[in-house]
Amino acid sequence: MVATLFGCLLGGVVLALSMTSLKVWRQGKSSTPYILGQAALSLILLARQLQVFSLTKNIFPTGFVALIR
Repeated sequence: MVATLFGCLLGGVVLALSMTSLKVWRQGKSSTPYILGQAALSLILLARQLQVFSLTKNIFPTGFVALIR
């Protein structure tokens, strides 16, 4: 339950950053801070998936999800 909420929360923040980044880019401004924020959150999600994979050693679904990120 906590992992699902954690993933949904960070996923929602990544989505919000991407939408904001696109809006800022369309205005002709630099969207680099938003892109770096997306990258940082994606790395957090990847690290979390790799941590779960290292504990369980299950290729599917955790290893698969870590591979596609």
